[in-house]
Amino acid sequence: MGLIEQEIMEIRTLAQEVMKGTISDAKASLMLGFYNQTSKRVSQMIQIAGLQIKEGKNGKSYNRMVASNLISDGAAITIENKTPEMVRCPEQGGRCISRLDCLDYSGDEKHITPCQQCEHFTVTRKQVFVKP
Repeated sequence: MGLIEQEIMEIRTLAQEVMKGTISDAKASLMLGFYNQTSKRVSQMIQIAGLQIKEGKNGKSYNRMVASNLISDGAAITIENKTPEMVRCPEQGGRCISRLDCLDYSGDEKHITPCQQCEHFTVTRKQVFVKP
């Protein structure tokens, strides 16, 4: 999945969370600010790629941008494959969920006791970075 598709999916998820009331307006606003900045940079990179195609890699405009250190003469965006690890949740009828979903579900007050007996409980907490 490309960066733009990933951001669209994240924004749609954010919108669903706002509509459900599971995320504060302040946090949603902050996240949208981050997405806005990323969107601007992606737009700039697309314009630079178009300029490079039009003028060629040795075009004057492209070389000026490289020389002024606005861009580098290499890969613009590195995209890592961040496919979430999936586990079967016995508490949810054996359906597959991501480690993050496992962490959310098992962290809920009403699920924590039965989830502590699950083989994924400890492993999930070790693998998923949780901010205090």
